[in-house]
Amino acid sequence: MNLKKSPLFFLLILLVIVSAVFFRTYNYFGRVNVHADNAWELQVVRYAFDNLKIPQVGPFSSAGPFFYGPWYFWIFMIFTIFPLGFLTHWYLMTVLSLVFVYLMFWIGREVGDRWTGLLAAFFAAISTAQINNSFSVWSPALIPILVALSLVFLIKFSKRRRVLFLFILSFVVGLSISIHFQSVLILPILFAALISLFLSKPKFFTLFNSLTLSFVGFAIPFLPLIWWDWQHNWYNSVSLAVYLLVDQYKIWVPNRWLTYAGFYWPQTWAEIVGGSKYIGGLFIGLVAVFGVLKLRNWEKNKAFYLVAITFLFEVILFRYYRGERFYYYSLFAHPSVIVLTAFVTRELLKLQKILGIVLLTVIFVFTVNQSANNIKNVEISYPLITSTKADIYARYPNSKFDIYGCIFNGTRVSHPIALSMYTDGRNTLDGVKVGTCEAPDGSVEWHELLPEEYVGEGPAFSNSSTETVYRGMEEWFIKKPPGKGDLWKFLRENFRKT
Repeated sequence: MNLKKSPLFFLLILLVIVSAVFFRTYNYFGRVNVHADNAWELQVVRYAFDNLKIPQVGPFSSAGPFFYGPWYFWIFMIFTIFPLGFLTHWYLMTVLSLVFVYLMFWIGREVGDRWTGLLAAFFAAISTAQINNSFSVWSPALIPILVALSLVFLIKFSKRRRVLFLFILSFVVGLSISIHFQSVLILPILFAALISLFLSKPKFFTLFNSLTLSFVGFAIPFLPLIWWDWQHNWYNSVSLAVYLLVDQYKIWVPNRWLTYAGFYWPQTWAEIVGGSKYIGGLFIGLVAVFGVLKLRNWEKNKAFYLVAITFLFEVILFRYYRGERFYYYSLFAHPSVIVLTAFVTRELLKLQKILGIVLLTVIFVFTVNQSANNIKNVEISYPLITSTKADIYARYPNSKFDIYGCIFNGTRVSHPIALSMYTDGRNTLDGVKVGTCEAPDGSVEWHELLPEEYVGEGPAFSNSSTETVYRGMEEWFIKKPPGKGDLWKFLRENFRKT
């Protein structure tokens, strides 16, 4: 692409880049999410890196007593080598979010043309959901870019049939699932690649080699979990099976198709690209309409159908999840929703330019307005944590600290305070016992603890120090090894009785 011959396109690309950087860096320190899980998971990363330890398991799931793989910890440990201080990993997520914008441009260009790519990059740049995600460092935050990479290699493989692309695609899908199990929903992306392989009618050796490498690529991310499970009576596999076959049926949430398709997805679509749920519903309808209209040129629009059909199957799979659908459970949908929105906007601009401009303007106004409203400080901000830490240091200038959070509301602030002190080399279990709580006015209350506040039955404070967090997540099975149980007997007695 010769940018000198396309000054308007070049100018718009610059506008996208400036928008992406601005919304992800303005008032940066006040907007990074340091609270709760963001700091809690990084405590494991920091402690493992400093003490030359290799985490064997990942964070526990909020759905049940099973956990993810350790790859999130391993990836973030690699970037701990950069001497950028407490916010090192937040800087990493900012960079990855900008890479995500480029990936949206690439996929959009393949699905349509360069203008579709530009629209996809623009929607990603101003997406409130993506901007918010760029300020988070917990494990689900990695899912959108991994899904985007999966789509990139799906499209590459469908065009060139290189087995390396299939291997990388399989690895990325497996990696995404091992980091957060919501990514099981993107299995249709891998299945689409395999179906594409079979439809190309390869020779037997080529087919066997491709399937073998795909299996190996997909399996590699699960090897740490399988190794741990094998040594511990298959605790994780059994716990996951119990959840899927028994425990999930103990929870009731509204899950009829009308509510799911008619409310949840229009609302979620709007939260990703901007606008109201009615705009989200309109885009869903337009995707369906253009999906039918483009059938005559299937080969020309193959990349569009790869994205659209795999996303359709992902939506169908998600319908059968029985738990509450928290906002971060839809992170897998960000790439597909953004690209499909860009595609139908571009097609509408070609058919009815005025309608296309109106729709684009509505998205721009809604999204930029929401994103602009979000540039203020978050509730638990980095400046709040650093000022609280400074107050504690001023009271005890030469001390180290063992940080606790009050049981009812303290963990959102205690973990980032402990992590920040650990980064300074001043968080240790033999330090001054300090309890922290969120105050009604949004500040942090703290005081030196008395023994009765953190020991005995029903203590008012729980320990949030970095070493405690690491041992609680990575060494719980050493203190209390998982025992054997009769899974089949349990399932016979409990399966679908609730």
